[in-house]
Amino acid sequence: MKKTFFALVIVLLALAVPHTVRAIDHNSQYVLGIHVDPILSWFSSDNDRFSGSAANVGLNAGIEVEYKFARRYSFLSGAAIDLRGASVAYKQDGYKLNSRYDGKIDVQSGKTLDTHIRAFSIPLALNMRAIEIGYTTFFATAGLLVSVPFFEDAKLDGVTRRTSGMYSPLFVNYMLRLGAEYSLGGSSAIQAGIVFDGSFLNMYRTGYGAIDMYSIGLRIGFVF
Repeated sequence: MKKTFFALVIVLLALAVPHTVRAIDHNSQYVLGIHVDPILSWFSSDNDRFSGSAANVGLNAGIEVEYKFARRYSFLSGAAIDLRGASVAYKQDGYKLNSRYDGKIDVQSGKTLDTHIRAFSIPLALNMRAIEIGYTTFFATAGLLVSVPFFEDAKLDGVTRRTSGMYSPLFVNYMLRLGAEYSLGGSSAIQAGIVFDGSFLNMYRTGYGAIDMYSIGLRIGFVF
C-alpha cells in the first residue's frame, strides 16, 4: 500500500508541473471546507506474538483549507479531532499494559486489548480536481496525516482503564482520498468519497515488534 501511495504522489506532482504557470482564474484562490468522516480502523502486527483483532468505528471531524497554485491543483491542510481505535490480541505471556493510575498490568496470552485514542490531526496533502462533468467534479488527494494523541484508553477483561504511553506520541500516516464534489452553485459543493490512511511507524507499543494501524472511511464534507 505504501508503494501505491508514493506512486500516486508522483503522478499528481507530474501532472501538476505543466499547469503551475497558468494563472488562477476568477475562482477564489482559497477553498475552505468542513467534514465529518466516519472511519473503521484495525491493527496489523509484524510478528506472531500479536495480531490485529476487531476493527473499531471512529470519527475524524474538522476543517480544511486549500491553496490553489494552479487551476485544478492545490495544497491542502487543516485541523481535526480524530477519534479512532483498534483491538490487538496477545499470543504470548510476558507483556504489560501501562495504565495511567493502576501501574503496569499483566496481559496474559489469549487476551485482547480494545484500545481507543483521541488526537489532534493535521493533513498535509496535494489535491487534484478533474474536469467538471455536469455539476460533478472528481478529486484525488495524497499526502500525510500528522496526529498528536491527547487521550488513550484500553479495555481488558471488561474493565476500561486510562493508559499512558501505549500509543506513540506522534503519528505520521500516509493518506489517500478519492471522491466527488457536487456543485450547489457558486463555489459551494458537497463532498463525498473514500478515505484511507496507514501508519509509517510503529503505532502501538506492545513491547515487541511493530503494530501498524490502518483506517478506511467515508468522506462527508462541504466546501465553499
